[in-house]
Amino acid sequence: MDNDFKFTWSRMSLCFPENKKDLDSIGMQFNIYYPKSPDFSEGQISFAYKKDYGVQMFLNQTIEPWLETAPEDIRKIILKTHSDLSHKLYGETLKELDVSFDILEGWRKFVSKYAEGGWVGHLSNHLDFQNKGNMITLGDYYKFYVNSDSKNNSPTDILHKIGKLPENSLNEKWKKYFELSKNIEGRENKNSTGEIIGKDFAECIKNADEIYKIADELRDLKF
Repeated sequence: MDNDFKFTWSRMSLCFPENKKDLDSIGMQFNIYYPKSPDFSEGQISFAYKKDYGVQMFLNQTIEPWLETAPEDIRKIILKTHSDLSHKLYGETLKELDVSFDILEGWRKFVSKYAEGGWVGHLSNHLDFQNKGNMITLGDYYKFYVNSDSKNNSPTDILHKIGKLPENSLNEKWKKYFELSKNIEGRENKNSTGEIIGKDFAECIKNADEIYKIADELRDLKF
């Protein structure tokens, strides 16, 4: 087997500690969905990160059905290789999460929560990442107004509009926003979300952080 062969994930869901509280409050035990020791189920890896974050990865590689009837020696080799590569991917993902952990912790101040009779906050209590091979994307679940379906209700909505403006007509402030617009993809339709992109996981998180830090500025822009 090629020594460079490795497992990859197609989608990753990351839940903030606030999601843990919500699950536990309705009797859905967080530890079952995100165990302390990683669960390497067929086609996915689920685990608790830093105790209170939940991570679920959906892999591009699966065990083929024909393996059930394969000779035992072949079956053992393939299952061991599958296990080894799954564990390696898990270890690599932990390192990527560690690099971005401080940023993720900083986002918790944005997470929507029910308090004092109403919802406060702007960011969903879970994040969804897609691995598209040449880039990682993060669905923009940040809403300026929690109960609004406005087409201009997220930072990527605003940046998508800015990215369509002629760059040579912009002042320095708007050129800063224009540069940030290069790190997003707009909604495909009204029922989808915009996406923040990066060449790898760390860059995707970094780009999103730069956008979320100025979310209030973007919300208040006048076109």
